[in-house]
Amino acid sequence: MLLDGVKKVTIFGDEISVLATIRNFTGLSAHADKNGLLKWINSFGKKPDKVFIVHSEESICDEFAGSLNASGYSAVAPLCKSAYDLNNGELINAGIKI
Repeated sequence: MLLDGVKKVTIFGDEISVLATIRNFTGLSAHADKNGLLKWINSFGKKPDKVFIVHSEESICDEFAGSLNASGYSAVAPLCKSAYDLNNGELINAGIKI
């Protein structure tokens, strides 16, 4: 549905407007190492505006976000319950360390 471009979806009985552009990434593996992930992100035609690192231990996420930032990306390893405005990349809620 979302990949087809629907403008509204129903979640738990509530109708929700879809305001995002939904894309499908092929060839993505959650099991790539750091070099594999760097190679993958560097293959993008257009650099993403913001990269959120959310899959690993906190220290690893922080280190990888740092590597991306050093490579010219805008990357962050968000804390639990943090919130960002995806339109402009601004932090809304800093979240908490767990």
